[in-house]
Amino acid sequence: MSKKRNLWKGLFIGLVAVIVLGVAGLFIVVTRPSSTKVTQTSVADVQAAGTYTATTTELNALIASYLAAHGSGYQFSLDASGAVLTTNYNLLGQSVPLVIRMTPVKSDNGNMDLHVTQVEAGSLTLPTSVALGVAQHLSVPSFVKFDSNAGVIHVELSSLDVKGFTVKVQTIDLAKGQYIFALQTRK
Repeated sequence: MSKKRNLWKGLFIGLVAVIVLGVAGLFIVVTRPSSTKVTQTSVADVQAAGTYTATTTELNALIASYLAAHGSGYQFSLDASGAVLTTNYNLLGQSVPLVIRMTPVKSDNGNMDLHVTQVEAGSLTLPTSVALGVAQHLSVPSFVKFDSNAGVIHVELSSLDVKGFTVKVQTIDLAKGQYIFALQTRK
């Protein structure tokens, strides 16, 4: 009887050790800072070239074509209530749907900040800081940066080079479905 009890005791301690190590590993992965490099362009290096105005439908089509061309596996859409990013996340060998609801806002430097309002993994609502900490490890374009402490996804449009132009946000009007971008050429 004593050997049987010791066997179960040993198995229980082993299970507890595996759980503790798993939680510690997950904590390390989630809290590890990302190694992102931000490049700055001097204001003197750009020259105004014009504006681009888009409706919600046009901007959704433009974003969808970009995502499809780069095979990202993400879907992004804008509507009057905000922005929604959907994708699937591989967790313990299972594909889990991930939905991030955001409010787009023009940043002071002409980029777009997506303030995260809700994150859902499957049917589970996650804390924004934890979800963005994990999201830092997703494969995203270099102009997308995560700030898990502030709950913001920064879309650095000014770092993009679109056929010789840089892009800056001038207006985001979700209610009217109007988006205006300044196009600038590099000197």
